Amino acid sequence: MNARLDCYNAEPAPEWILDSGEYYRVVFRMSPVQTLARISMTIPPDVLRRADRIAKREGRSRSWVLADAVRRLPEPAPANLPRLDDSRRAQLRADLALSPTERVLAAERTAREVPVRRFAALFVTFDRFEDYLEWKRQESVGGR
Repeated sequence: MNARLDCYNAEPAPEWILDSGEYYRVVFRMSPVQTLARISMTIPPDVLRRADRIAKREGRSRSWVLADAVRRLPEPAPANLPRLDDSRRAQLRADLALSPTERVLAAERTAREVPVRRFAALFVTFDRFEDYLEWKRQESVGGR
């Protein structure tokens, strides 16, 4: 008889349980270690077929196979997000204390105070080197 895996910690069940016919009573009396969430997911058909083959071979459910695959993945590295300094955190607290109307008014005031950047002026192209020199000369005297 194949040793079935314990459904909560993936450890083989003790042989005495399998041999004595006690296995199913033990499993049904066990309380779940964790709560489960029902989800709906979309996966490619070939991945689904593979999960079904593994589930059949292991005598497990498709959900168990997919959950086990996720458990085996390494934990993602923590994101290196920029930290907020004290002044930015204080500004955020102050902004959150405003009502939605006050926030809109403050944003409008800020928009009026910040100079508009003209992105077209950031990109300048020339057909000839002489054209560049002429542009540079006019820029130095404040011509454009």
